[in-house]
Amino acid sequence: MLRALHLTPDFAIAGQIDAADVAEIAASGFRAIINNRPDDEVPGQPCCADIAQAAIEHGLGYYQFPCTRGRSISRPCWRPAP
Repeated sequence: MLRALHLTPDFAIAGQIDAADVAEIAASGFRAIINNRPDDEVPGQPCCADIAQAAIEHGLGYYQFPCTRGRSISRPCWRPAP
């Protein structure tokens, strides 16, 4: 079970998710995923493209803004819900 912390009624944060979590996220009523982790930040973490594809398949928007310590966002991407 994914643990999300609601900061407002419409906005929540969570730890690292993977593609398998996206169905539960959609079923919980979320409309989009914002991903701030760059690929390969930690060995073995899920690929951002896999999470994005799962989000699209479940009708969620997907927004990726990779941030690393001491570096600004280099090239954000987003994929709106279909």
